[in-house]
Amino acid sequence: MKFSRSFAALYVFTTAVTARSVQKAGLTVPPEYTESKGAVVRIFTEAFSAYEKYAWGHDDVLPVRSSPSVSFRSTAV
Repeated sequence: MKFSRSFAALYVFTTAVTARSVQKAGLTVPPEYTESKGAVVRIFTEAFSAYEKYAWGHDDVLPVRSSPSVSFRSTAV
């Protein structure tokens, strides 16, 4: 038990110390793509809503059956 607490504390500490931005500073969207923003947001929101409704807690949603799928045969941790 003591080892797992120590390991957890070490993990949290090292992640906090090494956390940094992964995106290059100053990036902007080119003007020719700004008109697509609404469509991208709508598509993402629609897909995420379907995942929340039909497959929350699973790997995927099967669109035709509207049911969850576990493609990786994993268990929740």
